[in-house]
Amino acid sequence: MATARQYIETAARYIGISGTDNVFNTWIWGQHVYNSDTYPWCAAFQSYVGVHDLGMPFNPSASASGVAWQGTRVADSEARAGDWVLFNWNGNQDFGWAQHIGVVEWSDIDGSGLFGTIEGNTGGGEGAVMRCTRNNNAGYATAFFRPPYDNEEDDMTPEQAAQLEFIYKHMCWDEDTHYSDMGNLVAEMPVSYPTLDAKGKKKDHTAPLAARIGYIDQRMHAIEANQAAMMKKLDAIAKKL
Repeated sequence: MATARQYIETAARYIGISGTDNVFNTWIWGQHVYNSDTYPWCAAFQSYVGVHDLGMPFNPSASASGVAWQGTRVADSEARAGDWVLFNWNGNQDFGWAQHIGVVEWSDIDGSGLFGTIEGNTGGGEGAVMRCTRNNNAGYATAFFRPPYDNEEDDMTPEQAAQLEFIYKHMCWDEDTHYSDMGNLVAEMPVSYPTLDAKGKKKDHTAPLAARIGYIDQRMHAIEANQAAMMKKLDAIAKKL
């Protein structure tokens, strides 16, 4: 089994690989293939990361829907780092046969509507593994699915979360919703942080900044919820004075 963090970190290692004749397609089809129209490889990439690299319990598939529906569908507002996302570029809400798949790296769907992904077979031509910024309010249709992950508790402090979120949100983007050259440099900036495993033992990790964004987003939402609850308690106390 694997955690969402491990999945994202593993997927990020393949950024820059391009062309249909790649290790993902060779693994899926058992031979070299060369035509991206005949052998689209977005799902092969996700399968390779999850099953080949991390040994996750789902069946590899060359179909985007064939991968994603082995997870649990979640509401768009609940999407978080590590979730699969299906795309239908024509706006079709039927995801029985989706056109594309990526893995969510960070999400601000409840705010700006934007979310970040790592996708295979994107960017035009025969495709590449790239980081992308997508808009959940755009004309294409999306559906989010939670893969079968192990749980791992994040022990990042609120101050660390706020600092990293500030840095990330001030990165540069290009006109095609991908990271700019400078943005990629910042996204790959190593960040050290502690976690607690299932037995409560603290472990130190280092990961690219972009791999941390989904967890930062979740932590910030939790902080905001705790602050709102605290304000309600203070208001109740003030009324009794």
